[in-house]
Amino acid sequence: ITIDRFSEKPDFILEKDSEIIGLEHQIVVDRKSKEREGFFENIFNLAEHKLKTDNSLPNFLANCNIKPYVNFRIKEKQDLVSTIVTVIKTYVITNKLIENPIIERISIMPHSGINISGNLGAWWQKNITNDILITAINKKERLISEYKKNCGNKQWLLIVIGGTGESSYVMDKNIKLDVKSEFDRIFLLEDFYNNLYELK
Repeated sequence: ITIDRFSEKPDFILEKDSEIIGLEHQIVVDRKSKEREGFFENIFNLAEHKLKTDNSLPNFLANCNIKPYVNFRIKEKQDLVSTIVTVIKTYVITNKLIENPIIERISIMPHSGINISGNLGAWWQKNITNDILITAINKKERLISEYKKNCGNKQWLLIVIGGTGESSYVMDKNIKLDVKSEFDRIFLLEDFYNNLYELK
């Protein structure tokens, strides 16, 4: 099977022995956890950008452990970015971690540029459930007539889970899923472990 081309609806057009297959791709994550991960990733990226403009600093990689269970509001974002910049700059220059509401620990190492990484710490890995899978399939099922119109009747769905953050899911090997769908085949890719399951 080869990818013939990228498309919009569905995402890919595959070719197998001169047969065309539409493949729709869906990433499934826990939205609440993903929003939290995205918030912290964004403020650390903004802080990194500011630190890169400071010519007084050497190159370094700073791994920052974020304090457990902290939550902030969007309106606090700029203050948090300024705090991160101040805390990291002070640590790079003095090797002292000043009191702050976000960073618990910093480790610095030599690097080719100025980079910072926010680490949210450990989390419980969540198993994917029947309800989550059915919801994901149904969301794409509503568009299947458009997919068929664009590239023919044979349609597959690829659901991707299993990233490295709290928002990711892993496969529950005991899951019993009775899938009723117009998709000819439905696959689930557990990305981090590189496991592919055929659900239908």
